[in-house]
Amino acid sequence: MLHVQIIGDSKNQLCQAECGPDWSQTDMLAKARCALRRKYGESVRLDYLELSQDAKLASAFGQEKNLPLLVVNGQVRLAGQFEIRQVMDIAEAQLEIGVE
Repeated sequence: MLHVQIIGDSKNQLCQAECGPDWSQTDMLAKARCALRRKYGESVRLDYLELSQDAKLASAFGQEKNLPLLVVNGQVRLAGQFEIRQVMDIAEAQLEIGVE
Protein backbone atom coordinates (compact mmCIF):
# COMPACT_ATOMS: atom_id res chain seq x y z
CA MET A 1 0.00 0.00 0.00
CA LEU A 2 1.12 3.51 -0.83
CA HIS A 3 0.65 5.98 2.02
CA VAL A 4 0.34 9.58 0.86
CA GLN A 5 0.33 12.30 3.49
CA ILE A 6 -0.22 16.00 3.08
CA ILE A 7 1.32 17.96 5.92
CA GLY A 8 0.08 21.49 6.31
CA ASP A 9 -0.34 24.24 8.85
CA SER A 10 -3.71 25.95 8.56
CA LYS A 11 -2.70 28.42 11.30
CA ASN A 12 -0.01 29.89 9.06
CA GLN A 13 -1.52 31.49 5.98
CA LEU A 14 0.95 31.06 3.14
CA CYS A 15 -0.41 33.81 0.95
CA GLN A 16 -2.98 36.60 1.11
CA ALA A 17 -4.90 35.55 -2.00
CA GLU A 18 -5.96 32.09 -3.13
CA CYS A 19 -2.72 30.50 -4.28
CA GLY A 20 -3.59 26.83 -4.41
CA PRO A 21 -5.80 24.18 -2.88
CA ASP A 22 -6.46 24.37 0.83
CA TRP A 23 -5.67 20.80 1.79
CA SER A 24 -6.98 21.33 5.32
CA GLN A 25 -10.52 21.51 3.91
CA THR A 26 -12.42 18.23 4.03
CA ASP A 27 -13.99 18.74 0.59
CA MET A 28 -10.56 19.13 -1.01
CA LEU A 29 -9.32 15.93 0.64
CA ALA A 30 -12.49 14.08 -0.31
CA LYS A 31 -12.03 15.09 -3.94
CA ALA A 32 -8.41 13.88 -3.93
CA ARG A 33 -9.28 10.63 -2.15
CA CYS A 34 -12.05 9.95 -4.65
CA ALA A 35 -9.73 10.53 -7.61
CA LEU A 36 -7.06 8.27 -6.11
CA ARG A 37 -9.59 5.54 -5.29
CA ARG A 38 -11.05 5.67 -8.81
CA LYS A 39 -7.66 5.22 -10.39
CA TYR A 40 -5.81 3.00 -7.91
CA GLY A 41 -8.50 1.35 -5.78
CA GLU A 42 -7.44 0.59 -2.24
CA SER A 43 -3.70 0.58 -3.02
CA VAL A 44 -3.30 4.28 -2.09
CA ARG A 45 -4.24 5.91 1.22
CA LEU A 46 -4.35 9.71 1.62
CA ASP A 47 -4.22 11.54 4.96
CA TYR A 48 -3.93 15.19 5.93
CA LEU A 49 -1.83 16.00 8.99
CA GLU A 50 -1.86 19.34 10.77
CA LEU A 51 1.69 20.39 11.65
CA SER A 52 0.64 22.75 14.45
CA GLN A 53 -1.30 19.97 16.24
CA ASP A 54 1.34 17.24 16.25
CA ALA A 55 4.56 17.64 18.23
CA LYS A 56 6.27 14.73 16.46
CA LEU A 57 5.52 16.24 13.05
CA ALA A 58 6.58 19.67 14.25
CA SER A 59 9.95 18.32 15.34
CA ALA A 60 10.44 16.51 12.01
CA PHE A 61 9.09 19.17 9.63
CA GLY A 62 8.73 22.35 11.73
CA GLN A 63 11.65 24.10 10.05
CA GLU A 64 10.10 23.64 6.61
CA LYS A 65 9.06 27.00 5.20
CA ASN A 66 7.47 25.66 2.01
CA LEU A 67 4.18 24.12 3.13
CA PRO A 68 2.20 22.04 2.45
CA LEU A 69 4.40 18.97 2.07
CA LEU A 70 3.49 15.92 0.02
CA VAL A 71 4.99 12.87 1.74
CA VAL A 72 4.85 9.41 0.18
CA ASN A 73 5.79 6.45 2.37
CA GLY A 74 7.77 8.77 4.65
CA GLN A 75 9.67 10.57 1.86
CA VAL A 76 8.99 14.24 1.05
CA ARG A 77 8.12 14.40 -2.66
CA LEU A 78 6.87 17.99 -2.97
CA ALA A 79 7.15 21.13 -0.87
CA GLY A 80 4.95 24.13 -1.52
CA GLN A 81 1.64 24.49 -3.28
CA PHE A 82 0.55 21.56 -5.45
CA GLU A 83 -2.59 20.38 -7.19
CA ILE A 84 -4.47 17.08 -7.24
CA ARG A 85 -2.92 16.28 -10.63
CA GLN A 86 0.54 16.36 -9.10
CA VAL A 87 -0.56 14.05 -6.27
CA MET A 88 -1.93 11.64 -8.89
CA ASP A 89 1.26 11.79 -10.98
CA ILE A 90 3.50 11.12 -7.99
CA ALA A 91 1.30 8.24 -6.79
CA GLU A 92 1.40 6.71 -10.27
CA ALA A 93 5.19 7.04 -10.50
CA GLN A 94 5.67 5.54 -7.05
CA LEU A 95 3.38 2.61 -7.85
CA GLU A 96 5.24 2.00 -11.14
CA ILE A 97 8.62 1.74 -9.44
CA GLY A 98 7.17 -0.31 -6.61
CA VAL A 99 5.96 0.37 -3.13
CA GLU A 100 8.51 -0.02 -0.33
